[in-house]
Amino acid sequence: MKQNKLFTLFSLTLLSGAPLTSIVQADIIKQDSSVIKAVSNKDTKSSTKIEAKSSVTDTWGNTPWTFDADSGIVTIASGQLGTYKTSPWNRTDDKKIDGNQIKKIIFTGTTKAPDDCRALFRNLKSLTEIVGLEKLDTSDVTEMSAMFELCISLTSLDLSKLNVSKVNSTVDMFNQCKALTSLNLLELNTSSLTNMGRMFKGCTSLKSLDFSSFNTLNVTTMQGMFSDTSLSSLTLGDNSKFRGEDLDLPAPSALNEGDDLTGNWVRQDGNSKAYSPKDFTANYGKGDLKFGTYIAEIKSSK
Repeated sequence: MKQNKLFTLFSLTLLSGAPLTSIVQADIIKQDSSVIKAVSNKDTKSSTKIEAKSSVTDTWGNTPWTFDADSGIVTIASGQLGTYKTSPWNRTDDKKIDGNQIKKIIFTGTTKAPDDCRALFRNLKSLTEIVGLEKLDTSDVTEMSAMFELCISLTSLDLSKLNVSKVNSTVDMFNQCKALTSLNLLELNTSSLTNMGRMFKGCTSLKSLDFSSFNTLNVTTMQGMFSDTSLSSLTLGDNSKFRGEDLDLPAPSALNEGDDLTGNWVRQDGNSKAYSPKDFTANYGKGDLKFGTYIAEIKSSK
């Protein structure tokens, strides 16, 4: 077959007078062009396939979500969320995304939280920000233990708009949130809380905490609530009662670098005596330890 083709080509060349080499080259170029085009099409399809993988879309409960791997952003729309085990970063199927790649979570509409929010955002170690958290409907939530535990890159959180009236446990809620410098817990109805163990443990960058709106009258344990913290300012309210002797509240750190401290807590306006950390938590609500902001006592210069 090949010989017949070559013979025909040779014959046509003699009749036309065109050089044999020109016709052969033209045929080769034509074949090469077809190969290049085929390879190019294959590369384009491959590129499109890879590009599609950089964005993942599915549902959590019945709530649509999208993850963009290039930006590290998870966008969550309106709907009812499933449990933490079915979250985009905890599910076990082929739609699971790597939690270490998540840098930001954005809630775009009203989203109903599961009744059990335990470990909901736990261990998202690259997460720096949650936008629209006020859109998360937590009105039926009873459990918030370890909700943000090990989110070691989070720098700020505003929970002031959340409905936590049914929440009974915040154990380990912010445990090891080492980069957290701002935490808004104002105006929260915490009357159902019973367990606050290790709630702020390891929040080493948190210097100021306003606890004044907390109602802790029904709390039975606060074990290790302030372990491994370095607070310089603590604001308390009339219902911010401490429970137990194992809160591990440390001596206050200095408001101003270089201040020579006694290791005691004292009311910022000067209307209280100075108290050691243990005496402070044991006696708050009695005598001169009332509603107000407490800071470190500075040694007298006399």
